[in-house]
Amino acid sequence: MSKNQAIVKFDATKKEQNLRTTFGRPAWHGDQRDRNYAIAWSLIHFLLQQSSGMYALRDVIQQAEKNFCKPFSAAEALNQAYPEGIERLEKDWRQWLLNACTEKSSV
Repeated sequence: MSKNQAIVKFDATKKEQNLRTTFGRPAWHGDQRDRNYAIAWSLIHFLLQQSSGMYALRDVIQQAEKNFCKPFSAAEALNQAYPEGIERLEKDWRQWLLNACTEKSSV
């Protein structure tokens, strides 16, 4: 399955699939591994498309480094780092995904 196929299987309109969902190691590496990877890839790619996303990603990475080997919530770090919080990030990212899928299907 390619990354694009996996992204398509992630329904960007379903609110129950969200950025606050946490995955344990078995779930992350389970039968949905390709989909999980594609979702993570698309989120990072989205963040790198704009300066506010790059700064938010930088802040999350710095917090992860600061909390090395300590409990750490990437979702909470994103909530603090992204302008208007994680709900806004989720809305912007989902819209970006929908636009990307629309552009691909119209080509």
